[in-house]
Amino acid sequence: KIDSVFCEPFGGGPADATRLRSMRIHADAITIIEEDHANRVRTMVEYVAPVNQPLGALLRRVTITNLATRARKF
Repeated sequence: KIDSVFCEPFGGGPADATRLRSMRIHADAITIIEEDHANRVRTMVEYVAPVNQPLGALLRRVTITNLATRARKF
């Protein structure tokens, strides 16, 4: 929810002029990014494999960035 309006990152159909999506792939991580210009928000999700750990797992970090010029309630 952004200012009492529901917003679903990476959902609601394909990317278009108001939603730009990108993906970065590294040896030990993958990052997906969506910039929603209609709602003025950037969502970045990063998946990283733990280093030197004897288990199969992924760590997830989600970062939401306000692209608007005013403060907003998330």
